[in-house]
This record gives sequence, C-alpha cells and structure tokens, in this order.
Amino acid sequence: IRTRSAPGPAGTATSRWPCSPTPTSPHSARSPSGDELTPDLAADLLDVHRLTAEWLADVIEGTDDPARVLRALQDAILGAVSGPGFRGCPFLNAAAEFPDATHPVRRAVERHREWYLDVYEQLLRRLGHPMPGDAADDLMLARDGAMAGGYAGDPIASTAASSTGPSFASQSAKNERRAS
Repeated sequence: IRTRSAPGPAGTATSRWPCSPTPTSPHSARSPSGDELTPDLAADLLDVHRLTAEWLADVIEGTDDPARVLRALQDAILGAVSGPGFRGCPFLNAAAEFPDATHPVRRAVERHREWYLDVYEQLLRRLGHPMPGDAADDLMLARDGAMAGGYAGDPIASTAASSTGPSFASQSAKNERRAS
C-alpha cells in the first residue's frame, strides 16, 4: 500500500495518508489467464480502509475542533488527487469493476463508504449543522467528484471545486445557528 505525507490539523503534524492499495487498480487484480484474484483486492481495500481510519484517528487526537478535522481530511484528499501517479479512488475503481453488491470487493467498498459518511456526519453534527446527514452526503459527493475528476480530467479544477466542501458545511452550520 502506497502512502504519502498528509498534513495534520492546521498543518502542525504530518502523518501517512493511504492513497492506493497494491494492486492500484482492480484490473491488475487478475492473473494473466483472466482468473480473478479478488480476495487479495478485497484484503488490500480493507488495509487501505484501516490505514485511513488510523490516520484520521491520529488527526482527531490532535484537535478538538471538528472544522480542523474536516479541513485536514479534505487537504489529504486534495493532496492525493493532485499528487504524482494518482490513479483515482481505489474504492470507486473497485466498485466500477465489480458491480455485484454481494461480491467481497463490493462489501469492502461499502464498509469504507459507510464509515466515511458516518465520519462526515459526526463531524458536521459536532459543528452544529442543522442537517448533518444531508451535508455528509454532499461532502461525499464532492470527495467522489474530486477523486474521479482528478484522475479522469483536470486535477487542478477538481481540487479547486471540491475544496469548498468543508468551508460550505461549516458556514452553513454557523448561519443556521445565527438564524435560530
């Protein structure tokens, strides 16, 4: 599993952000005969999930401010997208390659995505967002768009567009509190 340096809260610490499993694409999880080697890919995806959760736990340990945690998470995503050799989100790539929802690879993808949405929702709830579940869905869509757009299209435009997600979510929560 490849990693790259990612800033902690407010850039004060550096830890390792998992950016892709080995193999880096579901296509390379096949033998030359075309046989699927998906147990290895599912295990690789679970390793990326574990490393991501560990990285985030380190970030959370460094601050009590959910806005700073959201920003660190977004900065890590944007750093991965704009980094050399970025080949897209390994979870989105795997989901596209394995459409059967009961397949072990898809279950690994689902587990990671549910965890990610829960993290976003918890952080937004701590910020006082009036609709943390809906806002978490929006942040996940921004993340997915950055990952797909960064690989298939323009990483600069992709990172610029998706970098507004945490700011929008934080500002929305502040505006709602002022209106109450």
